[in-house]
Amino acid sequence: MFINNTRKAGGTVNKLVVYGVLMGLIKSDLARYGRYLDFVITNGWLQSLYKRMNLTRRMVTTSRPVITQSMWLEVKAKFLHDIVSAVIEHKVPDELIINVDQTPSKYVPIENVTMAEKNCKHIPRKGGNDKRAITVTLAETLSGTILPFQLIYQGKTCRSLPAVKFPAGFSLSYNTKH
Repeated sequence: MFINNTRKAGGTVNKLVVYGVLMGLIKSDLARYGRYLDFVITNGWLQSLYKRMNLTRRMVTTSRPVITQSMWLEVKAKFLHDIVSAVIEHKVPDELIINVDQTPSKYVPIENVTMAEKNCKHIPRKGGNDKRAITVTLAETLSGTILPFQLIYQGKTCRSLPAVKFPAGFSLSYNTKH
């Protein structure tokens, strides 16, 4: 019932969710079961459950506009032209040209796959834009120097940072929006 309600509400249903639900039920009623059970979800058991619930593995659908290859190439060409023009005009040295990439690293990883009823056309999912994560920033100069990795945690004080010693080359910081 819980798994069906989770799916109907747009939640993700996968092996980890099923395992968590079962362990929660078992641990919440230890008197009934006598002790903690060493229960292992096998793929066969999971497939049997999905079959009985009429669920199949499906990709989550979204309603994003399509970006055509020609649109992408046009934007890319304009961006590169603007960068080259600025570097030439201002005589920017290679050490000051930095390629930076920032990516969220989720605390609870989810994928765009969930279990849903067979033959359904639209597979929505709630919580797909969950922002609970740290931000990892990687940067390298055009001359080849790799800058220290930056990990940005959400919080207002240094107590937001983990009590773990990171290797040299990591920079830890925090802010309210990480």
